[in-house]
Amino acid sequence: MTDEQIIERNRKIDRLKAIKEETDSLKAEKDRLEGELIADCKSELENTKNKTFTYTTENGTSATFTMADNLVIDYPSRLKLIFGNAYEDLVETETKYTIKPKGKQILIDMFSGKYTENVTLEQAINQLPTDERTLKKLEKKLKGKKFDTDKKNLMNIGGFSEDDASDYAYLLAEAANWQEFETMLKMSGITDKQGVDEILNLINSSVHVETQEKLSVK
Repeated sequence: MTDEQIIERNRKIDRLKAIKEETDSLKAEKDRLEGELIADCKSELENTKNKTFTYTTENGTSATFTMADNLVIDYPSRLKLIFGNAYEDLVETETKYTIKPKGKQILIDMFSGKYTENVTLEQAINQLPTDERTLKKLEKKLKGKKFDTDKKNLMNIGGFSEDDASDYAYLLAEAANWQEFETMLKMSGITDKQGVDEILNLINSSVHVETQEKLSVK
């Protein structure tokens, strides 16, 4: 190897080292900035029912923070006891347990306490503080399934403030969650409080929910 080749090789090695150090430094800065922005966004979402928050700079760059609940099955064998006769409709049976999205959402909602016992969606809508004519319009639009859609309809049709619409949309979602859960239990003939409580206890002892946080910048 000539002196020139040795010099070139050493230059490449030194450059690789510099790139690695720069990359490590940039990653550390990226992690720090993301951590600070996530903390800021979580602070913005504190005491609200929203799961997403977006900052937009004067240059048009946006940073969107999202929280999502991830269901973890601790005791898969108990799923059949939980879902009963609805098991085949809500769980795909393979070599591993794959819960369909609807079944997964039921478990997340029940474990996380995102429900209001013994209140149907219709009852929750009828409790909204507005006139009968507006209620009739809202009954056709409010489903308790999509928070943002319900919130928008509560503001546009019901005339509620953004904060009130957010609170009411969350209450409607809780009522819809319980109604979905009760419907599932009735498929297995479970209607008494003791039976319902047993299933809730099974859920709480069989799964847990991890909240995933994600920040995307565009």
